[in-house]
Amino acid sequence: MVIDGPGGGKSTLVTRGLKRHEVLARGPDGQPLYLSADVPSPATFKSMGLELLRLSGYLSPAELENRNARAMVKNAA
Repeated sequence: MVIDGPGGGKSTLVTRGLKRHEVLARGPDGQPLYLSADVPSPATFKSMGLELLRLSGYLSPAELENRNARAMVKNAA
């Protein structure tokens, strides 16, 4: 867990660490093996979860608009 105030370098620290990690930095296709996302506003668990689902391609734009992601993920498991 990384905790600091605004502008304290949290994102930079984590991004550099992930980019330099020999296992996570690059997959066979040259892409990183992690999801990187900016925290949306308002910063809630729901908004961050939806952003990660969007970036991963797990939810379509229409499903995101529905915003019932919890039920969809729970039913998919």
